[in-house]
Amino acid sequence: MNITFNGNPTHLHEGTTLGGFLREHQITDKTDGVAVAVNDAVVPRRQWADVHLRDGDTIEVIHAVQGG
Repeated sequence: MNITFNGNPTHLHEGTTLGGFLREHQITDKTDGVAVAVNDAVVPRRQWADVHLRDGDTIEVIHAVQGG
C-alpha cells in the first residue's frame, strides 16, 4: 500500500495503523508539540492506535517550535 508522508511517497504493509506508523518514526502519544492529520483531518492522540491507514492516504506531522 502506498501513502504520502509529509509530501513524500511511502510504502507500507496492509493493516498498518497510524499509531504503529508514528512509532516507527519515533513519535508517540507522549511526544510533545506534535499534531497529526490524515487526509487533512487532525487525528486526536487518543485515536492514533485505532486509525487504520489505507492506500492513498496522506499523513502530515506538524512539530510546533518555539522562538521569536
